[in-house]
Amino acid sequence: MPMLHIVWGVLISFIPWLMSSVFKAIGLGFVTYIGLTVGLDYAESFVFSKFEGIASQLFQILVLMGIPEGIKILFSAFAVALVLKTGSKGGTVRRPVWKKPGPFEA
Repeated sequence: MPMLHIVWGVLISFIPWLMSSVFKAIGLGFVTYIGLTVGLDYAESFVFSKFEGIASQLFQILVLMGIPEGIKILFSAFAVALVLKTGSKGGTVRRPVWKKPGPFEA
């Protein structure tokens, strides 16, 4: 019976650490998602605002070619890629490691 109390005490002591880690990961993901959404919306509105200065016939040709839909697809793909890359980190900050190219050393 004392062994059960020891195991239970260890499990109970890990709950605050586990909860704080989960909340940090959720918070970082939420802030990243909101920031990326605002940034991408701003960039998309900037790109589409540049269409206002062109002639109407040219704009109609661009619409027939599907350029506005293509731009929306590119921004959507960019948003999905950023969400997947930031979501896979799990709340940790990873920095890229660069090693000087040269001969292989074991």
